[in-house]
Amino acid sequence: MSKPVKNLVSEVYKSRFGNIAGGILIEIRGTTSNDTNDLRADLAKKNIKITVVHNALAKSVLSNTAAKDLGKFMSGANALVYPAAEGVDALGVARELAVWAKKIPTLQYKGAFYEGVLYEGQAGVELLSKLPTRAEAQGNVVTLLLSPGSQIIGILDAIKAKLDAGAAPAGEAAAA
Repeated sequence: MSKPVKNLVSEVYKSRFGNIAGGILIEIRGTTSNDTNDLRADLAKKNIKITVVHNALAKSVLSNTAAKDLGKFMSGANALVYPAAEGVDALGVARELAVWAKKIPTLQYKGAFYEGVLYEGQAGVELLSKLPTRAEAQGNVVTLLLSPGSQIIGILDAIKAKLDAGAAPAGEAAAA
């Protein structure tokens, strides 16, 4: 590859990956063109892009981003799958790829990067796909915080119902 072509490819990579906050590196070797086209079309509808990368150039560009650690997985035929719009993150990408991995058995995960954490290999990306989104996690925290309060309210309601029914409080019944 000539120097001007390398510079041109590097510029394209910089425009695509310059502000990347997360993504998944997959190996595409062994995947048929029809499967690849179906995968690309489906993910494009969901604002997710796939870019087949030249490893050395991609490593160079990613070394200046938060996803620099993905470079250690770059060997062989690779593609970077990443969010292409606001509202989509690497969790969404991982979840979509998990669905596609069932349809395309040759699809292999090499690694993922999300919010400063590197996930290695198949197991790492599968773990990432099962993590809750920020909104789901916040909802879980709120539920946990409200749970003891709702239990106390339930107990107080039961006591009130007994008092309304004419039953004496437990302490007074023992004294009588």
